Amino acid sequence: MLILAACAGGGTSEPVGQIGFVSNASGIAGIGVMNADGSRPSRLADGIFPDWSPDGHQIAFAQRTADGNLDLFILGAEGLNELRITDDPGNDVHASWSPDGQWIAFASDPGGNQDIYVVRPDGSGRTRLTTAEAVDLTPDWSPDGSKIAFTSSRDGNLEIYVMNADGSDQTQLTADQEVDANPAWSPDGSKIAFDSFRTGSAEIYVMDADGSDLRQLTFGTNHSFDPVWSPDGKWIAFNRTFEPSQEIILVRANGSREIRVTDNSDQEFVSAWLAEEPAADPAP
Repeated sequence: MLILAACAGGGTSEPVGQIGFVSNASGIAGIGVMNADGSRPSRLADGIFPDWSPDGHQIAFAQRTADGNLDLFILGAEGLNELRITDDPGNDVHASWSPDGQWIAFASDPGGNQDIYVVRPDGSGRTRLTTAEAVDLTPDWSPDGSKIAFTSSRDGNLEIYVMNADGSDQTQLTADQEVDANPAWSPDGSKIAFDSFRTGSAEIYVMDADGSDLRQLTFGTNHSFDPVWSPDGKWIAFNRTFEPSQEIILVRANGSREIRVTDNSDQEFVSAWLAEEPAADPAP
């Protein structure tokens, strides 16, 4: 999930900006935004797996269509002007914008095998990047746009991989007997956060972008998963299971402090961490 421009007030010790999330509060999964402290939540549209464009003006997300499949749509950040950009027999999920806003990476299984693809925001240029006989999913672009991290089962177990943005040089970064999944690049591109079951429950970890210097950030028996970096790189938002709910938690990037953002009976999942205001349109 792409992180937007740096937060205003980035020197503060408290988390700032807005968090994009998915909630089932209305009984139907929907996309919303709220302040980083959990205040002022608002629902924008029905859908799942959203990601905000680099300028903050558009949202790419998955929505179930009349044919029963999940396809990708683009929506204005204010919840208007919906545009369908994929239409195929498979399910298209896990949208991730490129840093220049010219491409959207996603996972799709039109032939029964889930692979990573890219597509232009207008629906053109669809290109398949992975072809392994495995499940490939959860792509995330590096901040400089040169690489894509993703989850793959090609070694028989879900692990973290990275490849060039054109699909070349696919390299395995983690190798554990338990599941490693959901990679997220830090804003400076030096680290990757992910979740892993290597302690028996899902926890959040951070490693250098080459797979070295692995550190565990969360500890407990409740599953913690789907990390998302704050724009200033000082915090990581993630989801934690509190049966029967899923809640959004923040942890410092060094693991030293946690803040619970939501506390209710709903299923809520963090998807992106945005700057306080979308970037302005360039002057004509």
